[in-house]
Amino acid sequence: MNVSARPEEAAIRLAEVSNDVDELELGRAALIRRIEAVHTGLRQAGGRIAEIRASIVMVKDHLEENAMAAAELRAIRQEVLELEQSFTEVSAESLGLLFEADGFQDSLGEAEEEMTTLLTILIEGSGKKLRGH
Repeated sequence: MNVSARPEEAAIRLAEVSNDVDELELGRAALIRRIEAVHTGLRQAGGRIAEIRASIVMVKDHLEENAMAAAELRAIRQEVLELEQSFTEVSAESLGLLFEADGFQDSLGEAEEEMTTLLTILIEGSGKKLRGH
């Protein structure tokens, strides 16, 4: 019985080894599926990271453009304030010149009246007669 027991033991042992190999194969297949799933997830995450980086670059560029526009607006505002101040000064000077022009106009009017009076005196010969001669 000794001889026949060995082939049976070998067959049983071979069946156990075959079952162990089948279990290992199932485990290997499951690991491969998990690795592929992780690989797919990593690829998708990499794509999302690239999209996020692109979005960050766009936001950064947008903020830089806004900062430049704000600086330009501040400069324009300063120029407008300076122009307003210059306009106010010019307006004040213009008012002064208008006042002086009115004074000159009045003086010119008076001078014209005096000229008219002098011309009348010269032409008509009327006026004060000189004494003595």
